[in-house]
Amino acid sequence: GSEGTRLHTLSERNDGVTTARFSTDERYLLLGYVNRRIELWDVVTDQRVQRWSADPRTAWRASGGATLAVGFSQSPRTFYALAGDGQLVELHRG
Repeated sequence: GSEGTRLHTLSERNDGVTTARFSTDERYLLLGYVNRRIELWDVVTDQRVQRWSADPRTAWRASGGATLAVGFSQSPRTFYALAGDGQLVELHRG
């Protein structure tokens, strides 16, 4: 049918997801949120791998707009996020 199939439920509540991107091998999913939180999920294991949060001590502060885009770098364990105020940050997996 055309209804689709639910594969995963990453959050039971509406957290304000504003952007999402799959890795090229479709194993990982990057999610960006309205509060600038970024999460990396392993969709095979259904586990969150890492979370990054806005920090007032860095350029990735909570004010200034939601996360508009997230992306995977060609460098392993490196990711990017873009916010509504034009802030672009490079994120690294711990």
